[in-house]
Amino acid sequence: MLERQTFQNKDLVLKVSPNYDPKRFDPNRYEAFLDALCGDREYQKEAVRETVRYFLGGEYKSLKELAEENYHKNPKLQEKYSYFEDFLSHLQLPDKLSCSMDHATATGKSYAMYGIARIMLAEGAVDQVLVLCPSNTIEAGLTEKSRNLSADRTLKDLLPADSKVANPRIINASSTIQKGDICIENIHATYINTKSAIEDSLVGKGERTLVLNDEAHHLMSPSDTALKKWKEFLLDPKYGFKFIVNLLGTCYIGDDYFTDVIHRFSLRDSIEEKFVKSIRYVAEDSSGNEDEKFQKNSLGVGSLRRDSTIFWDDYSMSLGEGADIKLLKELEEDESLPKSATIKVGNKYNFKTLLNMAFASYEPERRFIRGLTAEQTARVIDAWIKSLDVGFYSIDYSWRKGEHPKQGSFNPDFFIRVGTDIIVVEIKIDNDVSDENKAKLKYSKEHFGRVNDLQKDQRYYFKFLSPGSFDLFFKALREKTYKDFKSELEAKLEL
Repeated sequence: MLERQTFQNKDLVLKVSPNYDPKRFDPNRYEAFLDALCGDREYQKEAVRETVRYFLGGEYKSLKELAEENYHKNPKLQEKYSYFEDFLSHLQLPDKLSCSMDHATATGKSYAMYGIARIMLAEGAVDQVLVLCPSNTIEAGLTEKSRNLSADRTLKDLLPADSKVANPRIINASSTIQKGDICIENIHATYINTKSAIEDSLVGKGERTLVLNDEAHHLMSPSDTALKKWKEFLLDPKYGFKFIVNLLGTCYIGDDYFTDVIHRFSLRDSIEEKFVKSIRYVAEDSSGNEDEKFQKNSLGVGSLRRDSTIFWDDYSMSLGEGADIKLLKELEEDESLPKSATIKVGNKYNFKTLLNMAFASYEPERRFIRGLTAEQTARVIDAWIKSLDVGFYSIDYSWRKGEHPKQGSFNPDFFIRVGTDIIVVEIKIDNDVSDENKAKLKYSKEHFGRVNDLQKDQRYYFKFLSPGSFDLFFKALREKTYKDFKSELEAKLEL
């Protein structure tokens, strides 16, 4: 008996050619927009770039052409499928410009969907966008998020001035779909209401319509009659749909990986083999959706093997939730981790964070937390909190990178309370003088200046620090001279 060959999913992802015809499409015009939409989530930007280049770059007329190009270049595909015709027979929609994106649950697929939709509309490649999903709950969530994004003036302003559609209307299929609309609809409702706005509005307009299928594993491997009609709807010649994107976190038909995936961001990519999601990094999780929760609760054990650290104390063990205590014990007993992976603060009265533990992402943050928990420093501060990388307290800023304007946002690393004063600290390595950091400093100073003008209960002081100034900063804390303290790095950034 022949042994069954196994393949890694990443080896089966179709690669979209980096080539594009600049007379047809210039992707560089959307970099500032993607920066503002996706922040530092590079995988979302990559997914949007790959998809629109596939659609608009001029290299492909159908999935079949992309698949054939990859088959002849990828030995793994040739091992799995003896002949191209065999591979072709496994493609779901070979004659369409269709593709799938494999993004793990709660990694923010909706941002990628929205980015693709806005660029396709802005380019005038399509007149409208149809987003189909398998449930009312998903429909409601996508609708709310899309409306919030469409209300973001910054996103609109960062699109090219000649955009064909600058700001789409977000509707459902109870309304007539007009040019420039993004229509979000539960696929079941489409079949129950056979004379819905979808049929009335889109017959004969499929080539000018982008279709985004959320949770599309239902589409490819349906379990009920209504969902089987989903695929039939996409193939219905009376519509003639051309541009189709499937977004999902479960890219399997039975045991076989999808054959049309062009971008993959797996759980392993996002959390590095293990997902430490039980630690309550926030005192109260007020996040409104799974995208935020993912970013709040992810800490890869792989990162602990490199340079990250968990700080904890006796309260972490006695007052933490059961899952957290169990995890801490496992980490403490894991002899394969470096000693710096977990650090216990010996005196719980010196660990003045508001949370049951604190995470340091790299050595400068680890040194800073050691300074905060030193007895001489702990004695003069009331409380502190280590910010999240995203979604905690975000400050927008802009700068120029070469000829291109860039938009970004960042979360300052630490908030320290001394009486009614709040010292906000951003940590960088020594001599990290860049135009981007200069912009962060400028916009942060202006931001907290406005905060101070609007209220008198607390006074906020923003500081840019690097390891070379840590000792002087903690000395200023102890001597109550922190208000006027300026690090060497901050002085250089102000020049």
